[in-house]
Amino acid sequence: MTEEAKERSKVALQMQTRSGKMLTPDDLTPENVVLEDISYPLSKLTRYNGHFPSNISVAHHAMLCVAIGKEVFNLDPSTLFEVLHHDDTEAYMGDMPYMMKAMCPAFKELEDHLYATMIAPRFDLPKELSPIVKYIDWLAVAYEKMFVHDSKHNNSLARNIRSIKSHQYAQECVLEYCKDYDTDWELAEGYLEIITAHVESGRFHKTFSMIQRIMDYVPSEENVLRTSKEWEETHDRLVKSIEMSKKIDPIINKILLT
Repeated sequence: MTEEAKERSKVALQMQTRSGKMLTPDDLTPENVVLEDISYPLSKLTRYNGHFPSNISVAHHAMLCVAIGKEVFNLDPSTLFEVLHHDDTEAYMGDMPYMMKAMCPAFKELEDHLYATMIAPRFDLPKELSPIVKYIDWLAVAYEKMFVHDSKHNNSLARNIRSIKSHQYAQECVLEYCKDYDTDWELAEGYLEIITAHVESGRFHKTFSMIQRIMDYVPSEENVLRTSKEWEETHDRLVKSIEMSKKIDPIINKILLT
């Protein structure tokens, strides 16, 4: 290969990011991860390959997961931080539908590799997603499919709440969860119970607020920028909560031990 051909090949392998960085495969390192390069593309990137009647962005999905983690499971700030960042690799790789990922194991391997070597070190996260994060991810999929996918149900939330346990989309999500994580129907039934209890409880308001925004989302540049800012504000808020916990926890432990 001539030097000119090598140079052309090098240029072809570059990816320009929102912040203006020109990344090659060798540049996919923690040092090159910029918050803007995650929040902005995730706010434009549509889930489910655009097949839903509402434009669910990956950023909306991440914030919905945080709402579920906080309201349903009362997770600590560090785990919620992991929840927020669980799909960050998609800012660089795109959002491939689950079915296609299953058919392209090399893509999933690369995704896991980038998360472990690029995203996790940048934000001081575990190299592998925690089981609770994967669980919440599937719960969010169930909510998205139940409340967003079928537009004829969009104005009938109350009816959806009453029929959640028999809703076909929820059942499909449970089946996928069981298959993917080799679980049994006893856990699957508990999974549906969590959805039902959450929706029927008074703690559902914040989650519904996020779902409503997903339903109404129109991906204009103004809305993308607004969503990107909201994602970054969630990031900053969790960082502050983590820092505060690190300061307070030793004091609480000292009091408890005296």
